[in-house]
Amino acid sequence: EEQQHSWNCPYQLTRLPEAIMSKVTNQIILDTAKDCVQFAVQVREGDLLLLFSDGLRDNLHEQEILNIVDCALPPAFGELMGLSEHATPPESVARSLALAAQERSLDPKAKVPFVEYSRQKGYQCMGGKQDDITVVAAWVMPEHGGARRTLPSLPGSVAAALRARQVAASKEKETSSANTSVGNGTVKDQKVHKAGDVGGEDAAPDAPTDGAGGKNKGRRGQARASPRTKS
Repeated sequence: EEQQHSWNCPYQLTRLPEAIMSKVTNQIILDTAKDCVQFAVQVREGDLLLLFSDGLRDNLHEQEILNIVDCALPPAFGELMGLSEHATPPESVARSLALAAQERSLDPKAKVPFVEYSRQKGYQCMGGKQDDITVVAAWVMPEHGGARRTLPSLPGSVAAALRARQVAASKEKETSSANTSVGNGTVKDQKVHKAGDVGGEDAAPDAPTDGAGGKNKGRRGQARASPRTKS
């Protein structure tokens, strides 16, 4: 849960110019990094780290965030499946989340988390909350030369998409192989047929062939011998 001083007043890290600092230091209390609550979380290869402002959290429910993240393919899984080129860049994940939050913030009838939170505090709000939206995403990767750890299971939607992609790739490969075989056979038949045509048309009259050329030679020989028999 995010840290807040009061309703709609979250902790903020602010760096003001010195000219302004001298005027407001005595009037407001600025939050610092020392005020942050610290957590220690175990991560492993394939995990996704998300850092975002309240502009995202106030407009998207946790399940909506997970639905978007589940559509991403971690680089580690892409490499194992032989689909490294299809891995989702972290900036694409961050952009998708930010755009989804922005779209929801502009919906005057949306039931966003900020509406529910405000109602618990006694405030009535309607629709999305227009605010600054910042999202940073990063995949957990192994150190250079480090041993790989056992990867967590893929989300159902990603696993199904990978299986469908593998089946499609396998069918495409089989179709490509079949077309190549048929193509080679056609080319070979054309070459044989062409060679036969060349032999029949261009063979010398005296060549000892059993084809049409040989028969024509025999007929010409019989035609020349007939007058000699009569004489």
